[in-house]
Amino acid sequence: MLTSLALIILIGLLFAKVCHLIKIPSFIGMIATGAILGPCILDLLDDGILQISPDLRQFALILIILKAALALNVVNLKKVGLYALFLSFIPSFCEIVAFGLLGPMLLDCSLKEALLIGTIVAAVSPAIVIPRMVKLLEEHRGTNKSIPELLLAGASFDDIFVIVAFSVILNINVAGDFSATSLISMPFSLIVSITAGWIIGYLLSVIFEREYQKNRKVRNTLKVIIIIGITCLLASLEKYVKDTFLFSSLLAITALGIAIKLKLPAEVIDRISAKFGKLWIFAEIMLFVLLGAAINLDASIATSFSAVIMIIIGVIIRMIATSLCLVTSKLNYKEITYCAFSYIPKASVQAAIGGIPLAMGLVCGNMALTLAVVSIIITAPIGAWLMDLTYKKLLSDN
Repeated sequence: MLTSLALIILIGLLFAKVCHLIKIPSFIGMIATGAILGPCILDLLDDGILQISPDLRQFALILIILKAALALNVVNLKKVGLYALFLSFIPSFCEIVAFGLLGPMLLDCSLKEALLIGTIVAAVSPAIVIPRMVKLLEEHRGTNKSIPELLLAGASFDDIFVIVAFSVILNINVAGDFSATSLISMPFSLIVSITAGWIIGYLLSVIFEREYQKNRKVRNTLKVIIIIGITCLLASLEKYVKDTFLFSSLLAITALGIAIKLKLPAEVIDRISAKFGKLWIFAEIMLFVLLGAAINLDASIATSFSAVIMIIIGVIIRMIATSLCLVTSKLNYKEITYCAFSYIPKASVQAAIGGIPLAMGLVCGNMALTLAVVSIIITAPIGAWLMDLTYKKLLSDN
């Protein structure tokens, strides 16, 4: 297994560097690394690491959720107002609905499977959007209308909305056909999941805050370790109780992260977020390489054409929805166009949740994974390229 880890890290970083040099998002190279090293081509990865691949990807998803929750900026949300709220869910919701309407026909799957795949594909990529918004702030591009803040806030909340929607629709797919009992129990289970996460997050923040008041030099590394340990327990709890109660660990972890964000002082949150950022460097390599290794090339080729068509339709719907969200704002058509470009790229969320249906044995598992990978390969470079190419032309420098 150590040899496999070495190959994953070193070759993954090498391919990522090559992609960076040719102006392609680095994680495309990591996915290629996994596909080449995986069972479908060279088969160089140890079976042990492939068997725990779903758990490693779930750990990466936990980091994504916590990073997103801790990055939420309520001040920015208030500053840019209602339009950030629109961007936080309407484009993704419209894309999910498009999958629900067209997916059964184009992908030859059921409605609930199409909606599940839609939630996997729908999230925007903070890994691509956030660095570019920081660059806009530094160059004072679009800052007179708070465009960077608008997109930062919208993208952060977008990921949380999609993860919540994925959790709900995944539970629907796992439950199978609905009975009256299941319809009643679903909202109850969601409320319990959110409440449990919020209470745990609040209690943790109270403990952390007391320690912070006693000793302002207390190490934040310990806080991060405790948070990760508890969130991993929540993820395990979902597996243990799934036969008797639909507990959503994703919702619980999201609520936990938001509770901590709202309770702790900003300087503590910044330090904890920085720690999670360092952990993400390693987790990102494992996530994208193992995603590539999980690809079934035969199944992917069989559905690739319909997958590309569905993704293109979804992106078009998403861009239209993004533009309509901003029609009544103070933004002109050039600025709205840039915002629509910014909502194209997809990456880390798709990599983290794309393999979950397959790991859970759902019929649509291979198709969901294929759509996740294809959506990253198509939208990440195109979205990044459009943002980099047009920001000077579409946004004013003041």
